[in-house]
Amino acid sequence: MPELFREFLEVEFFVLRSPLLPVDDLLAWSAGLQSRELFERGTPPDGSDLESAWRADLGLLRERLSEIAGRPEVRQALFLASPSLVDGLTYWKTEPDSKRGKQAERALVRYFERMAVRATPFAVFSGCTVGRMGDQGSASLELAPRASYRTCTRLDYEYLFSLAAALRGKPEIAERLLYFPNSSLQKQAETWHYVETRYEAARRTHYLVRAETDPFLEAVIGRAQRGGAVAELAAAVRGQAGGGAILEEEAKEYIQELVASGVLVSNMYPLLTGGSALEEMVSQVESVSAAPGMVRTLKAAMEELSRLDANGIGTSPEVYRNLARKLAELPATVDIARLYQVDMIKPAQDVRLPGSVADELRRGMEILARLNTRMEPVSLRSFRERFATRYGEGATIPLLSAIDEELGVGFGPAKRDSSPLIRGLAFGGGDDWLAQTAAVDAFLARKLAEAASDRRRVLELDESDLPDDAAAYETLPDSFSIMAVLAASSAAALNGGDFEVFLHYASGPGCARFLGRFCYADAELDARVRVSLRREEECDSDAIYAEIVYLPEGRLGNVLCRPVLREYELVYLGRSGAPPEKQILASDLLVSVRNGEIILFSERLGRRVIPRMTNAHNFGAPVLPPVYRFLCTLQNQRALGVPAFSWGALDTLPYLPRLKAGKVVVSRARWNLTAAEIRSLADAQGSRQFAEMQKLRKLRDLPRWVVLRQADNMLPTDLDNPLSVDALVHVLKREPIARLSELYPTFDQLCVTGPEGRFYHEINVPIVRRAPKASGQSTKKDTLAKYRVPLTDKVRGPGADWLYVKAYCGPAYIDEMLMRIVRPLVSELEAIGALKRWFFIRYADPSDHLRIRIQARKGHAFGALAERINDKFAPALANGSIWKVQFDTYDREIERYGGPEATDVAEDIFSADSEAVLSILEKLNDETGLDERWRAAMLGMDMLLSDFDYDLESRRSNSNRLKNAFYKEFSAGGAMKRHLGDRFRVERQSLAAMLDGKTEAPVRDVFKKRSQRIREAVERLRALESAECLHVSLSDLVDRFLHLHVNRLIRAAPRQHELVLYDFLFRLYDSRAARKAGAER
Repeated sequence: MPELFREFLEVEFFVLRSPLLPVDDLLAWSAGLQSRELFERGTPPDGSDLESAWRADLGLLRERLSEIAGRPEVRQALFLASPSLVDGLTYWKTEPDSKRGKQAERALVRYFERMAVRATPFAVFSGCTVGRMGDQGSASLELAPRASYRTCTRLDYEYLFSLAAALRGKPEIAERLLYFPNSSLQKQAETWHYVETRYEAARRTHYLVRAETDPFLEAVIGRAQRGGAVAELAAAVRGQAGGGAILEEEAKEYIQELVASGVLVSNMYPLLTGGSALEEMVSQVESVSAAPGMVRTLKAAMEELSRLDANGIGTSPEVYRNLARKLAELPATVDIARLYQVDMIKPAQDVRLPGSVADELRRGMEILARLNTRMEPVSLRSFRERFATRYGEGATIPLLSAIDEELGVGFGPAKRDSSPLIRGLAFGGGDDWLAQTAAVDAFLARKLAEAASDRRRVLELDESDLPDDAAAYETLPDSFSIMAVLAASSAAALNGGDFEVFLHYASGPGCARFLGRFCYADAELDARVRVSLRREEECDSDAIYAEIVYLPEGRLGNVLCRPVLREYELVYLGRSGAPPEKQILASDLLVSVRNGEIILFSERLGRRVIPRMTNAHNFGAPVLPPVYRFLCTLQNQRALGVPAFSWGALDTLPYLPRLKAGKVVVSRARWNLTAAEIRSLADAQGSRQFAEMQKLRKLRDLPRWVVLRQADNMLPTDLDNPLSVDALVHVLKREPIARLSELYPTFDQLCVTGPEGRFYHEINVPIVRRAPKASGQSTKKDTLAKYRVPLTDKVRGPGADWLYVKAYCGPAYIDEMLMRIVRPLVSELEAIGALKRWFFIRYADPSDHLRIRIQARKGHAFGALAERINDKFAPALANGSIWKVQFDTYDREIERYGGPEATDVAEDIFSADSEAVLSILEKLNDETGLDERWRAAMLGMDMLLSDFDYDLESRRSNSNRLKNAFYKEFSAGGAMKRHLGDRFRVERQSLAAMLDGKTEAPVRDVFKKRSQRIREAVERLRALESAECLHVSLSDLVDRFLHLHVNRLIRAAPRQHELVLYDFLFRLYDSRAARKAGAER
C-alpha cells in the first residue's frame, strides 16, 4: 500500500455513475456514413461528390435521430432538460434546414450525445448505482435492465421558494407562522448587524444591514429565540411598553416591519436539509388552519409525484404538463422548464470491483502528490495574519464580529458592490489552491520534448523519475473522495489485472460531497454515507462536525439539499431540518487563532466545531456572504486537501499527450485550438464546414471522437458525423479559443455493461482515515470557548505598569543591542528598584526589530522611565544602527496563555528565559559562537522539557509531532529529509553526549539557574490546572515556551532552525528509547 494510505481504512463501497443510454446507440446512429469515407481514400474529395454524400448522410442521420427522439426514455429526458426543445421537434421534422429547425437539431444532437457519454448526474440523463469493493477477481459491472431504473422526482427549489413567498404574503397565513431571529444576527455594542436577503430580478441578493437597538427590539429578539407568532411577539412589545402604552395593532405593525426588513424570519421557507421540503411546507400550512384549498392541491401534487416515480423510466411529457396545470392554480408562477428536479438510480444485482482497483487509485494519488502541491487558500492565510494583528493570537472573538467588514477583519476581498456600476462584479482573482514547483515544470517539459519527435499520443512516466521535492503531502484529509474512470475490455479483464484507471479528480475534505443529494433517492447509499461520516468524525472525537446549511438562491437548493446526515448542523441563512438543540447558529460561533491555526468554538456547547459541507456547491464566488465562504474555506486550512494534476506553465501548448504512469492515467490527450482554426470552421457552411473539420483533423492529428470541455460541461463529438460536427462548430464559434480532449476510455475499453449494451461511467470512491485507538464520542469541553478576556486585563497602554518598546534595526545588530543597550538598561532599573520583570523577543512585521517589555514596580513614573530608555537608545539612533524606537501598547496574549493568572506565570518564564539568553550571548556573542548557539538552543529545549517533567517517551512524542508540523510548513520532501539525516549523522555523537551530560557545555549552568525559576512557575501552572483556571493545555504552553526560547537565542531564520532542532531531538530521543527498550529485553 502506498505510504500516504497506511492510516486509511480499506475502501468498502463506491458509487457508479453511468449515462441513460449505452454508447452502442451512439455508434449505431453514425454507422454507414459516406462523407468521411471520401476523405479516407487519400485525395481530397470532389466538391460535388462531397455535397452529395453529405446530404445523404444528413438524411440518414435525421431519420435515425427522429426515431431515437421518439423513444419514451429519451423523450422524457429531453422534456426534463428542455420542454421548449420537445415542442420545437415538430419544426425540425418538417423544416430541418430552417433557423428554428437547425436550433432544435443542434440541441437534440448535443443532448443525445450527452445521454450516451456523460456520466455526471443530470435528471434522467444519467444515474447512480451503489457498488462495493471486493476481493481480487470479484469484478462484476452488470447493470439491471432499463425498465428497473428508479426516479426520485421533486418540485424545483425555485418554484418552492416562489410558492413559500406567496404563502408568506397571505395575511391569514403570515399571522400564524412562527418567526425567529435572522440566523446572521449579531450584536455589536448598541447595534444589531445582520444579512438581509432581498429579491432582485428573480435572484436572491444579500446586504449587510445595521439596526440600532432599543428596548422594544431587544424584547422581540429575546422572545423570538424560541419562535413566536405575530401576536406573541407583539405582546412582548406591549409588555416592554407597559401594556396600554402601545396599541395591539401598532405592536403588530412593528413586528411586520421587522419581518419586512429581515430582522425576523419565518419558518415558511423550504427545508434545505431533512425530509421533503414540499411535504414540510404543506404540513406548516395545514398546522395554521389556513388555505385548505391550497393544501388539497399540494397534497394531490405530492401523490402525483409519487405515481411518477412508481411508473419508472419513460414517463410521457404530457403527465408532467398535467401536473403543471394543476399547480398553476396556486399563487406561485409556474415555469415548466424550472418545475421538476429528478434524480435517477440505476439498480444492479451485484456491482463489485476487485481490490486491485483500490490499490491503483491509491497509487495514483501518491503520483499526484509528487507532481503537485496543494496550497492553503490565500484568504485563510490573510485572515489568520489580520486576526493575529488585530486581536492577538489566542484571542477568542465572536465569528460574526471578526468577519464583519466594518468592525472586524473581514474575509477575502472586501465587498465593493455598494455602487450600482460595479454591483455584482467580481474583481481580482480567487484563492490559489494548487501550486507547482519549477522542478515539476522542468520535469514535464523534458518528458514532452522526448515525446515531441513522434507526436506520441501517450506519454509514459517512470515513477522513479518523478520529482521528490514536490511531495508536500505528509498527510491527507481525514476523508475525501476520488472520481475515476476505468478502462478495461470487460469485467474479466479487470479481474486479470488488464486495466487502466483515469484519475479524473479528487475532492476533500469530506468523502461525500458528490453523494449527499442522492441519499434521498437510495436507502443503501444513505446508510453507507452515514457510516462514512461517522467514521470521519471519530478521527477527532472531541470536536463537533457540523454540516453547513446555507442557500444562496432558490435553484441551487436542487444541488444543495440533502438529508440531515450529521448530528449537528451549522445554520447560516438556510433552513435546517435538524432538531433545534442540534442546530448551531453562526451567531453562537467563536473564532480563535492558536499556534497558527484558526479554530471555531460553539459558545453554547463549549466545544470545537469543524465545518463540513456534504454537497457540491462552488463556494468561492466573491458575491457570496463572507461568513459562508469562510466556513467552507476553513475546511482547507493548512492546505488540507487532495492533490490534482495540472500541466502548469505547459497548459497552453498546442498539443499535450495522454499522461500515465503504469496503469494510472492522470491526464487525457488534448489539443488547444487557436482563434484562426475556430474561425476557419465557423466561416464555412454545410459540406464545406465538414471538409474544413477533416482538414483540421488531419493537420492536428485529431482522433475520430473528441470532447469539448467548457468549465463543468462537456460535449462529445464524432468527427465522422456531419450533424455532430455541426453541433460542435456552432458552440466553438462563440469561443475565442477552445480545448478538445480525447474521448477516453475508447469504445473497446468499456467494462460497464447492461442488457442494452456498453456504458461510459465514473466511479466515486469515498476514502476515510482510520480513527485513533482512543476514539469515541467525547463531550469534553474547551474551557476557552466560553472564556472572554476583559480588555482591562489584556491591554497595557503607554503609562501603565508595562512599558513596551520596539527598536528597529538589522537582525545582526539585535545581538549587539541586547548587550550594549538592553543589558545595561536592565541593570540600572534593577539598581534603582524600578524593575519588577522584563523579557524580549525578536520579531519582523515585516521589518526586523526587538520587542522589549518591562514591568515597572509601583511608584515609578512612566515619564522618568521612558526618558531613561530614550537616553539609552539615543546614541544608536544617532549613528544609524537603530532606525526607529517606538513605544506601543502591550496587548497581553491572555487567551493564548490560558487566562490572566496563567499569563502572569508565563511572563515569569519569559523573564527567566530572557535573562538566561542574555547570559549565553555574553559567552557566545561573536561569529564563532553561532555554531554553539544552536547547540545551546537544543540543550535549552531539552532542559525546558525536563523542567516540565517530560519523560523520555513524552519528549520523543512531542519532538516528533512538532517535527512533522514543521515538515508540513516547509514542504519537506525526501531530498530535505535525506540532507537532515546526513547532517545528523555528522553531529550525532557530540549531541547525544551533550544531552546526556557527558560533555562540558559552557551554558549548562545558565540553564540550571533558569530551571530554578521555571520549576517554581510550573508548580503554579499545575495548581491553576487543578483548579480548572488554566484554559489551555500544559503541552500547548510548553510548545510555545520552546518556540520563544529558540526565537530569543537564534539570530535569524528561527522557524527553519526549529525544524532542524526538532528533527535532531526526535532522532536522539528515538535512539535513546530504542537503546532503553533493548536493555530491558
